[in-house]
Amino acid sequence: MTRKHLMTALAISLTVLIAGCDKENNAPENVENSISEKEIELETLTNFLAWAVSVPADSILFDDEAQIFYMHNSDMHEPYERVKRFYENATEYPGKR
Repeated sequence: MTRKHLMTALAISLTVLIAGCDKENNAPENVENSISEKEIELETLTNFLAWAVSVPADSILFDDEAQIFYMHNSDMHEPYERVKRFYENATEYPGKR
């Protein structure tokens, strides 16, 4: 898949997600183990983004310093806040809590 096709797929996927959204407040549950809420949130958002662009979750990386999700060898660079906003508004994602 070329970079142009990947970006087109991402744009289409995000557009479809936005079009099918409704507003719900789904606050994360408190987790009482060694995994922080931030780590759980990053894993959830990584899985969501991978699902949205139809790639394996392990191909999505997160740059903590820049706060950007990206795929190695691609033009996909999505800011953390944007992915979080799309996730919060998604209604069709099968992994949503």
